[in-house]
Amino acid sequence: MDILGHLWQTSALLLPLKEPKKIAQGALWGLVPDIIAFSPYVWDFAFGRFVDIPAEELEQYLSWAYPLGHGLPIFLSVFFLAAAVRYAHWASLGSEFYLEHRRQNKFRYFHLPMLGWGIHIILDSISHQNFLTPVFWPISNVKWVGIFNYSNNDLYYCFNAILFIMFFGTILIFYPRKKSPPRVIGRCASGVKKTRQ
Repeated sequence: MDILGHLWQTSALLLPLKEPKKIAQGALWGLVPDIIAFSPYVWDFAFGRFVDIPAEELEQYLSWAYPLGHGLPIFLSVFFLAAAVRYAHWASLGSEFYLEHRRQNKFRYFHLPMLGWGIHIILDSISHQNFLTPVFWPISNVKWVGIFNYSNNDLYYCFNAILFIMFFGTILIFYPRKKSPPRVIGRCASGVKKTRQ
């Protein structure tokens, strides 16, 4: 799954969050697994002429970094750890503050945009044919063959780029924006009447 595919597909699946800021955060969280796995490759591609990283070292790094970012148990551990930290922070501010926030939303201490990371793992597990995803690592190393082969598949990349443009273009055009309240000019507009004495 290339980066454009992950951006628009993760954003589409996070639309129930409704807030553009949270959806954007979720799309960025959706890139975390590939950032963990492929950052040295990007660095080598961009700066290889200055600092050449041996291919053996890149492969060794990828062999443990790819499962680290693409294992659901790792994601869930980080997700619930972040929730525990947020919970402890709000609880430390006082019982009244904590209870008020809990009444508003029982799941407020879960950082829901982080679900983009989990969505990335699931999308990779059902799509990869040539780079199988160890979904349950480190508990299990089980993998299965997906439905797409991305190697030298120009048609797929063009299709994904078109869908990327269409999706975000539609969001920019049709996504509801908050209307700013009307400006009040003068005393008459505020409903204040001047009376004679």
